[in-house]
Amino acid sequence: MRKLVVVLLAAAAVIGLAIGAAVLRPQLSGTTASPGALVRPQPGGVTAAVPEAGGAAPRTSQPGPADQAGQSQLTDRMIIYNVTLQLEVERVRAALARIEQIAQTAGGYVAGSNVDEKQAQVTIRVPAAELNRTLEQLRAVGVKVKGEQINSRDVTEEFSDLSAQLRNLQAVEAQYLALLQQARTVDEILKVRQRLDEVRGQIERLQGRIQFLQRQSDLAAITIILTEAPAAVQEGPAWDPIQAVVAAWNRSLVFLSRVADVGVQAVVFLWWVWVPAGLGFGFWRYLGRRRAPGAPTANP
Repeated sequence: MRKLVVVLLAAAAVIGLAIGAAVLRPQLSGTTASPGALVRPQPGGVTAAVPEAGGAAPRTSQPGPADQAGQSQLTDRMIIYNVTLQLEVERVRAALARIEQIAQTAGGYVAGSNVDEKQAQVTIRVPAAELNRTLEQLRAVGVKVKGEQINSRDVTEEFSDLSAQLRNLQAVEAQYLALLQQARTVDEILKVRQRLDEVRGQIERLQGRIQFLQRQSDLAAITIILTEAPAAVQEGPAWDPIQAVVAAWNRSLVFLSRVADVGVQAVVFLWWVWVPAGLGFGFWRYLGRRRAPGAPTANP
């Protein structure tokens, strides 16, 4: 009886091991690909079936412990600074030269400028770490600070999201490259190549946006509006009677010279009047002389 129980227990153990092996075999050997699908390796050595073009896109794996550790290291905040500074200066040209010198000393550069005779607008970009020091130096350029405005935008979350999307797309790109090596027919190669080009286009757009955010956060933008201060009005000296007499005498001479100019111009301009008038006067005198001898004389 005891031997029979032992045999039954051994048989049950063998059956249980067989059933367990049958259940675990698919998980250890990988997922079976469907007919007409290509098989590509997944991270960790597990293979997965990739549907044909026109089906759903391959699913990416979740970030592992290494990716999560990389994201946790992103503790520095990425902030984009835009500053507008309005200054009143003595001379616009000299102030522009000083502003350019300040930007170069801080490790930045002049991004653009618009200069008129008595006003100007210039934009400089300096490292964000030098923003406060640069603003102090710029305020000292003007004789008066007419206005100052500082705007900031935190793009840390956007940068983190874009970086995560970029990593996922790069993983998909690597999978498609491996899949391209496994393609056997021209149709399979064309389909994989089309999907690969789409993924690479998305990667390039993400990289461009990430680089833009990095440049904007690394360098703060400062726009300086310059206006030239009005010239100081000088007060006149106290009243001087001698100076008043001299000024009146000079003005009278100016008046007489102008009257003489008008008289000369009138005489010259009216020459055609003076000639007939002179001839008429001479004729009148001639007639007067002819009448004089025949005129009656008075008795004594």
